[in-house]
Formats: sequence, C-alpha cells, structure tokens
Amino acid sequence: MIVPTMFVVVILSTIIGVAVLFTQNNGRLARDSREFTSAIAIADGEMDRMYDGWRTLIKTLPLGAKATQADLDGISQPIPSPASVHPSFSRAIFPSTYQGQITHTIREVDAFGAPVLAGQTTTSTGALPGFNGMFSVNTMYDARVAVTLKSISHETTVEVSRTFTRADAPIFQTAIFFEDDLELHPG
Repeated sequence: MIVPTMFVVVILSTIIGVAVLFTQNNGRLARDSREFTSAIAIADGEMDRMYDGWRTLIKTLPLGAKATQADLDGISQPIPSPASVHPSFSRAIFPSTYQGQITHTIREVDAFGAPVLAGQTTTSTGALPGFNGMFSVNTMYDARVAVTLKSISHETTVEVSRTFTRADAPIFQTAIFFEDDLELHPG
C-alpha cells in the first residue's frame, strides 16, 4: 500500500511542479510583452513629438532651403518622460547610442540613407506621391529614437527609426505658359 501511495505522491508533486514552472514562465512572458509594448508606445510618442517640431521648422524655410543641423539638434533634444501620464513612463531612459548608432537624433540623409556631411549638397528627384507624372526634389531626414525601460530583472530597449521627406515640386509641371491670347484647338 505504501509503494502505490508514494507513486501517486511523486506524480502529483511532478504535476504541481510543472504547473508552477509553467505559470512562472507565462508571467515572465506577459511582463516582457508589457515592457516591450510600453517601450514602443514611449518611442512612438517621442517620434511624433520630433516629427511635429521638424514639420514646424520645415514650413518656415524658404523653397529649396535645408534645415541646419543645429536647428535639427534643437528639435531632437529629449524631454523628460512624464510620470503622471503613465507609471511605467517614469522608468524610461533615452540612451544616446544603441547598437553602435547615435539615437535621439534627426539628420539629413541621402537617397541611400547615408548621412550628408555639413556643407554638402545632396538632392534626389523622385515621383511626387499622389500626383502621377509629377516629380519633386526630395530632401530626406532620418530620425531615430531609442527607449530603455528598466525593470526588476532586466532592461528592454526599443529603437524606432523613420525617414521624413520634404518634397519640393516645381510649379511649372502643372501650369500652362502662353503669350497673348490662349487658343485651344478643338481637335
């Protein structure tokens, strides 16, 4: 009678141990998923703030002018994460580098994504989105934000990168130029 009882106790103990490990693993996975989602939300919010500042700056520039790196650096300065919005935001850190690349920055890039050096003029032409047959001169800016959330056992780091494009389309692509009276041939 003792041997079958011991056998049942061992089997029940094994089942309970597996259930506890399974529950702990699922709890860890859920926590990591929440940390990852929170980091993405913080990075997206910071990217939206940087985009708004970039768009405001670009609208003030004359046609064909480029933003200076000093103006772009003023936009990309991180603001402290407000803890009052969400409790997990207070643990957010904006690292200056991530995987060997500078983060929390906006810089002008060429068509291949390589940084444009100061004083260098780089332009690319391409189709104007939403306007078939029209072309524009494009100036591209690469924006990067990295966010690190510290938790009890580890850190979760997320990097978000976007390319902002200013498209200057010459107006003569859509206008009809003529002298004297305009006569249209009926066909």
